[in-house]
Amino acid sequence: MRAQFVRGIDPRDSMDIGNKHAREAQKLMAAFKEIDPNSDPKITADQTVDSSEMVVVTIKLTATSYSLAWINSGLEYYMAT
Repeated sequence: MRAQFVRGIDPRDSMDIGNKHAREAQKLMAAFKEIDPNSDPKITADQTVDSSEMVVVTIKLTATSYSLAWINSGLEYYMAT
């Protein structure tokens, strides 16, 4: 079996190996750190249910919470709230 590498994609993602949830959580946390380096993002949801997967990372600023989510249910997408 030969590995097939795709330019611009993490090889573990293209081969569907390893802990995808942890890699997606790190990407979401890095996005919050890019916006505000002093933020302290936390993983608030990390679950797999039947045919869907989800990771949610949240920061709290004063009385407002901001969340970024990765959802994979056949289609893979990101959501911000």
